[in-house]
Amino acid sequence: MLKYKFLLIILVVFVPLTVFSFHHYLIMVDDEKEIIKARNLDTAIDTARELDEIIDKTLGVLHALALHPSVKALNSDQCDRLFAQLLPSYPDHLNILLADMDGFNRGTGVSTPDVRRINYQDKEWFVKAGGNRSVVHDLHISKLFQMPAAMIAIPIFNDNTKQIGVIGMPLNLRKISGRIGAGHSLRKKPQCTVIDAKGNVLMNSTNAETIGSNIVDKPIIQHILKSVFGNSEETDAQGMEMLYGFASLKKSGWKIIVSNSATEAYSDAKKMSTPYLIALTIVSLIVLGLSLLLISRLNKKLAAVTRGLEEIEQGNMSFQLAELSRGDEMADVARSFNRMAEKRRIAEQKARDAELFLSSVLDGIGEGVVVIDRDYKIISANKGYCSQVRLGTGDVIAKHCYEISHRISEPCFEKEDGCECAVKLCFDTGRHHRSIHTHFASDGQYVHVETNAYPLKDSSGTVTAVIETLMDVTKKLTVEQELKKVTERYRELYYEAPDMMHSISNTGTIIVCNDTEARFLGYDLHEIVGLPATEIVDPDSRHAYEKKLELLKTTGFYEGELIYVARDGKKIPVFIKAKAVYDEAGRFVISDEIARDITEKKSLEAQLLHSQKMEAVGTLAGGVAHDFNNILTAIIGYGHLALMKTAHDDQIKNFLKEILASADRAAHLTKSLLAFSRKQVMSKAPINVNNSIEGVKKLLERVIGENIELKISLSPDDIIVLADSGQIEQVLMNLATNAKDAMPNGGHISISTEVVYLDEQYIMQNGYGTEGFYALISISDTGSGIDAATRTRIFDPFFTTKEVGKGTGLGLSIAYGIMKQHNGYINCYSEVGHGTIFKLYLPILTSVSESRQKTTRELPAYPRGTETILLAEDDAGVRNFFSRVLQEHGYCVIASADGDDAVRKFSENKDRIHLAVLDVVMPKLNGKEVYHEIRKSRPDLKTLFVSGYTGDIIGGSDDGETDNFLSKPVGPGALLKKIRQLLDGTVR
Repeated sequence: MLKYKFLLIILVVFVPLTVFSFHHYLIMVDDEKEIIKARNLDTAIDTARELDEIIDKTLGVLHALALHPSVKALNSDQCDRLFAQLLPSYPDHLNILLADMDGFNRGTGVSTPDVRRINYQDKEWFVKAGGNRSVVHDLHISKLFQMPAAMIAIPIFNDNTKQIGVIGMPLNLRKISGRIGAGHSLRKKPQCTVIDAKGNVLMNSTNAETIGSNIVDKPIIQHILKSVFGNSEETDAQGMEMLYGFASLKKSGWKIIVSNSATEAYSDAKKMSTPYLIALTIVSLIVLGLSLLLISRLNKKLAAVTRGLEEIEQGNMSFQLAELSRGDEMADVARSFNRMAEKRRIAEQKARDAELFLSSVLDGIGEGVVVIDRDYKIISANKGYCSQVRLGTGDVIAKHCYEISHRISEPCFEKEDGCECAVKLCFDTGRHHRSIHTHFASDGQYVHVETNAYPLKDSSGTVTAVIETLMDVTKKLTVEQELKKVTERYRELYYEAPDMMHSISNTGTIIVCNDTEARFLGYDLHEIVGLPATEIVDPDSRHAYEKKLELLKTTGFYEGELIYVARDGKKIPVFIKAKAVYDEAGRFVISDEIARDITEKKSLEAQLLHSQKMEAVGTLAGGVAHDFNNILTAIIGYGHLALMKTAHDDQIKNFLKEILASADRAAHLTKSLLAFSRKQVMSKAPINVNNSIEGVKKLLERVIGENIELKISLSPDDIIVLADSGQIEQVLMNLATNAKDAMPNGGHISISTEVVYLDEQYIMQNGYGTEGFYALISISDTGSGIDAATRTRIFDPFFTTKEVGKGTGLGLSIAYGIMKQHNGYINCYSEVGHGTIFKLYLPILTSVSESRQKTTRELPAYPRGTETILLAEDDAGVRNFFSRVLQEHGYCVIASADGDDAVRKFSENKDRIHLAVLDVVMPKLNGKEVYHEIRKSRPDLKTLFVSGYTGDIIGGSDDGETDNFLSKPVGPGALLKKIRQLLDGTVR
């Protein structure tokens, strides 16, 4: 190191001298540059003066020529001779030319065959000179010579001072370029360039090829065009440093630019500084030689000391230095070195013994142990760590811990698996830290290790290293993870199961519950846990709940039904399976229970029971109606016969009318009973909607009760539709009943009719319908109204908002079905607290209804006939009534008491029978069976079915017998009209 210090002293002396020399050289360069720029400026000014003289001389000649008579007379021949004689005297010009005000050539010093055809009106110099002013023009291309030129021109006037033309002399730019800048005082000829105000090159002393080019885009040219004169310097596009001097012409915007390279300045400066640099170099070499000699002698002594240190460093603790010299400092150094070497030898031996002992202890530990310095390099590692990473001790020592354990090239300071590096934390905090990491062995296998890092501090308390223990916990973590997965899987099964699940302690408290149960009961999960189980059980199910507890304690199991109560009071029927859990002492501690919602099951059971009940009621109603209608048929029939036989003024006639009126009311009663039991076959016919509503008005008033007022507002015009009047009346009854239930404290029900037209816009808005006229029946009430959610389900079968046992859930669904069967529609408009409006739409009939009504009106009240009729009726009273009525009105009657008798008598008289009147329900063969038997031999025979129970023919027939049907009770007029219609062919 001593020799380097000597060299440093030399550098401290000579570097400033070198820097000063270089600085002096730069100053000389700058001085030379300024001299060159000044000379360039002088040359530019001289050149500008020379060009100004040429221009002045040219203008003088032109002014003289402008006064010449031949020129003023625009005499071409004379001007040509004059200009040709003068042109050789002016070698700097290309020509002398004369042009009239139309721009045509009228005189030239250089004549060509086509010269008179040349026109100068497109030339800017002509336009300016034609404007009564002299022109020293910028660059242009000569039309005659087709080369760059600069025109000097003046106007020509006649004796009356009127301008008659332009005379000019174009400068020969290439010729003048050869001599501009010739008077410079530099050793190397500079470049002299003349440009116009637009940056066009007019002349160039060294490169005539550039004449006519434009160089205005160069920054130095833009600077010169803005200035009158001066000098500047710039580095050109080729990286060469250029020096400029420039000046301006007086009578034009032309600029004279003189430029050359700065190389000459550097060359002159170099010549002047060379002797000084040579002297400095010689002095430096002498001083350096003397210094190296002194250093060499000193280095020999230092080399001996250095060799001794190297011997000790290599472990040779017995090495001793010989005396280097006597009486100087190096002898003292040698003695001190020998004493230090001996002490070091003793200390090294003790350290090796301690290290061997510590290594044996660490290798005996089963876990990995490693010592890491502040650079994260491993400085010690036991066999346990080497076994974990599958490497030898020599492969890990001095390597970064993250390279060995994590197989990465950068420190792993960021969190891994949620844990920060324990070694880093130990260095940062000086305290013990624990973490779990994944380490990779050299063969690619990985192990999960639990690391514990402990700080190793020096005497000042600074952490200098970290000792880290690493325990393989791979198997432990694998087991824990598998256990966690299984636990999580069962937890998901429990909490997301479709059934309700909970556990109840032996004190009756819910201690755990799944999401399904909390959702069903309307609680948050944390709210239901801790509740007494009795809080979710309906009071009516408490007895069953107590029985459940008793069975759990005695048998350990329970299966049964309970009713839960949700938070909002809703009752939920459930089926429960429960199992008791016992502690080690055999005591009951917990009940694990699964509850399944059986609301839908209960609802289906109720619907089935209700359907069975309705079926039973219908069957009973049908049976009663059959017998009752037979009785009414006899009463009404004979009543009408008696009325027909009674004199007009007889008092008995009034009594008979009352009897018939009561019988009619009884007939309507059975008809209503069949309609509500859905045993009424649909028989469509043209009906007046207004009349149907009037006919059912009294029945509606009895149904809705006295505390509800019925208001009816009918259309003034008849509204005819094709419908089954009984089923339309049933729809009105269902809607009135529904309205009554919505007004327990009384109110108003309003029924109105009108004709409306459903257009395309209505159909698009509502999503259904066919365009046309409809009968609109509106039924409104002032009840409690229906909310939006309920309105979406009111037409669903068995849907009801009423309490169990107080509603079938079928009324509105039946109404909906009937309207669909009639190709109509039903709508509900309602708001809670503002009542409800049902609107029924039925298609209007026009020509069909009128025709059928007209046909019906043309028949007499009791039409007669002469045909033969087969009558089959098992009820004697009805059979005798039918026979007597028909015979009294001209018909021949063959009566039979049952189906077999009817078939037999038909076979005997089949050729003379015109019509068969058959009771549907008869012993032996029923009416339909008789019908099929007689059609085998007489398929054209017309038939009329009669029954007091319309359920007998419900289900329809492909033969169309429902059009030829009379429902009992039937009077003589209806019977005779129907028979006459069949015989006449007005119905099939």
